[in-house]
Amino acid sequence: MKVNIKLDFNINIEDSKFDTIIQLVKKILCEIISTIVHQIIVYFAEIEMKKDVKSFKCQCGNDHNFVFATKKNMARRTKINSFFGQLEIPLIIVRCKECRKQIYLNRFMLGIDKKKQYTSTTKKFLASIGSFSTFRVAEKTLKSIGLLKKSKMTIWRSVQEVANTINFEVDKNEFMTGQVDGTGIPIRNTGIRGEELKLLMQNTKEGGMRIASVSIDKYKKWKEIAGVINENKIDVVCDGDRTLTNNLSVNYSLCLWHIPHLVKYELWRGGIRKTNHLYAEIMRKIFDLCKIDKSKMKRELYINKKIELNNFIYEYKNNKSLKSLMRYFKLYRNHLFEFLKHKNLDMTNSKIERAMRIVNDRINVGGCWSRKGALAAIKIRLAHYYNGWNP
Repeated sequence: MKVNIKLDFNINIEDSKFDTIIQLVKKILCEIISTIVHQIIVYFAEIEMKKDVKSFKCQCGNDHNFVFATKKNMARRTKINSFFGQLEIPLIIVRCKECRKQIYLNRFMLGIDKKKQYTSTTKKFLASIGSFSTFRVAEKTLKSIGLLKKSKMTIWRSVQEVANTINFEVDKNEFMTGQVDGTGIPIRNTGIRGEELKLLMQNTKEGGMRIASVSIDKYKKWKEIAGVINENKIDVVCDGDRTLTNNLSVNYSLCLWHIPHLVKYELWRGGIRKTNHLYAEIMRKIFDLCKIDKSKMKRELYINKKIELNNFIYEYKNNKSLKSLMRYFKLYRNHLFEFLKHKNLDMTNSKIERAMRIVNDRINVGGCWSRKGALAAIKIRLAHYYNGWNP
C-alpha cells in the first residue's frame, strides 16, 4: 500500500557546513517525523471511515455512523515519545452522528494505549538501555538525544514492565543437556553475602547455549531450579554444590575445572597445608587425573579415568588425614568424568561462568538491589545475549 508523503518546511541556515546542516536537521527531525506520521494515520483513518462497521465504537454503542470533525487540529496535539525525541501529532477527530460525541483517533490508529507517551517498542528500547548501563548513565544519554523527558524512574519502570513479559523455559526441541550454577547478588537487607542468582542453561543444536530458567533466592535454596531440571530430565554439568546435587534426581557431571579446587578445599578441611609434601603429591595426581587426551575415544577414555579414580581412592582410603577428601570422592565418584559417557554433555561449566560475568557487569554497579529489580535487569540482559531478544 503506497502513501504519498508531502513535506513543506521553511528553514533558516547560515552556511553550508556539514555540522551546521546536521544541527539544523536535529532541530526539525521530530517535526518532520510528526508530519509523516500524521499523514500516514490520516490515510488509514480515511480507509477506516469508509467501512460499514468501524473498528472503534462510541460510548453510546454506535460503530458505523461517524463523520470527520477535523483531520488536522493544530491547536491540540498528541504527544508521543519515540527514539528520535518527542513527537507532537495534530489530532484527528471524528464525531458520532447519534450522540454528537467526539472521538480522538490518533492513539487508536497508532496502536497506543490512552494516556501513554511511550509505545511498547520504545519501552523495550528504554529497558534494554537500563539493563546494559546504570540508570544514571542511561538517563543522561537519553536526555542528550531528547528521548527522555522525565527522570530515570521512567527507565526503571520500563525495565520492570518489559522484564515481566520475558519468560524462560526449557525448549524440548533442543538438547536435554545443560549447565547449572549460581553467583552472589547484592540484595538489600540480606547481610554481607546477599542472595544467590540460580541459573540453568540449555545446550542448543547449533552449538550455543540458551537460558532455560532464572531465579534469585537465598544461598543453599535450589528447589526451584532443581525442580525444572528433574521435571524435564536435563543432564547437567555443575560445580559440585551439595545443596544442589542433593536435590537432583538426574544424571549430572562435575565440572572438570572445579575438581582440583574442591580437592584443595577438602585438603584444607583435613588440615593438610601447602607446605606438606602430601599436599603436593595429591595435587600432582589430581592434575594428572583431570588431564584429558582428546585423541582417544570417549568410551576408552571413560574406562581409563574410572580405573585411575578407583586406584587413587584405594591408595589413600586408609590415610586418616585424608578422611575429608576420601568422603568427597566416595560421594561423587559416580559423577566424575560423566561427560565422557553422556552425549552433548560439556566437559566444564565455563559457558555458564561467562553468563555470570555478563550478569555481574551490570549488577555489581550501583550498590544493593531489590530482588525484583535485580531479577528484571538480569532477565533482559540474559534474554538479549542468549535467547535472541531484541528491543
